[in-house]
Amino acid sequence: MSITIEKKPRCRFDMFTRRKKNSIEPVKNAKEEFTYRGDKYSTDPSKMLKLLVGMVKNYHRQYVVMELYDNTKPKGDPDRIILKMLNGIPKINRLPDYAELIIDYPLPEYLSYEMKD
Repeated sequence: MSITIEKKPRCRFDMFTRRKKNSIEPVKNAKEEFTYRGDKYSTDPSKMLKLLVGMVKNYHRQYVVMELYDNTKPKGDPDRIILKMLNGIPKINRLPDYAELIIDYPLPEYLSYEMKD
């Protein structure tokens, strides 16, 4: 497992975000650009992924960019990006490849089909 700049081990999933200038903050004192770690509340990969997908479902219209990563894959590997949303529209969606982790988690229609770039 690799280490981040802050000397924390990388968690299985994380998500880079960039908010729109006029959007409401999803959390108090949110930064315009931020990386949300999937292990904030759990170390279980299924719960990590569900937490981050839930953020996408709830806030996708407030962000210019949302990129959900699988950190078990090396940087530069195109399959590392699980989900890429630009202005609320999915551009890459590999969530169907992770169905075993989100089997009991309902996805909205716009996230239910695979898209690769």
